[in-house]
Amino acid sequence: MVNNFEEVFVQLPSPPLSPSKLCNERLSRDEYGLSMEEYKDKFNNNNDNELFFEEFLNSERFDYSDEELLKIEALIGCPIENQYQPSREEILRKKFTNILKNGVEINGKIDTYSKSIEKLHNIGSSVFNKKTENAVILRVYEDGNNRIQEFWVHPVFLSLQSFPFFKLFETIKENNVQGTIEIKVSSLKIFTYVLYYLYTGIKTDILELSKSDENFYRGIMEIIMNLEIKMDLF
Repeated sequence: MVNNFEEVFVQLPSPPLSPSKLCNERLSRDEYGLSMEEYKDKFNNNNDNELFFEEFLNSERFDYSDEELLKIEALIGCPIENQYQPSREEILRKKFTNILKNGVEINGKIDTYSKSIEKLHNIGSSVFNKKTENAVILRVYEDGNNRIQEFWVHPVFLSLQSFPFFKLFETIKENNVQGTIEIKVSSLKIFTYVLYYLYTGIKTDILELSKSDENFYRGIMEIIMNLEIKMDLF
């Protein structure tokens, strides 16, 4: 049986709330402590904000300060949800950067980053490539041939001065990996010089060889860049 027009109309579902109304309701329930009207009073009664919004509409920017995001939310009448999820690489890099900025905690005491590195360098020569407490085996392969060399290394010396090593040892710690650690480098000879520098801070031999041997200079620069060691030290 065919329904008449009135019956069909009654059975139609109600139209959804408009995005604007939904956004207004969500914003009024937000945790910023301001109602939608207060947002508008705060941000909209300003010619500069109109210019800002026009710039926002025509911009390809993706990074905005908290204050700018509040302005945009008020002008469009809808809170902006951040769907971005940082990658593991970004999380670890931020953690590493915070250590450089905020200092290093050792035995419950926090020292500045530079002071911590200085303390490590003061004892580095006495533990370099030695099986002491917390030392692990680092097996290093030379790229392009079958040469292999193993070193006893201490994660704190390497991870505090090189982000790739920091990422490596963080991954090992999180996954509770046991056994020998393996990496590949372009030159075992040059890597040994870099490793000694990370332990002692002494770069005299590196600088002298770099001046007299162009191939050594290129090799040392490649490893320094790959390990992200501070270039201003050289």
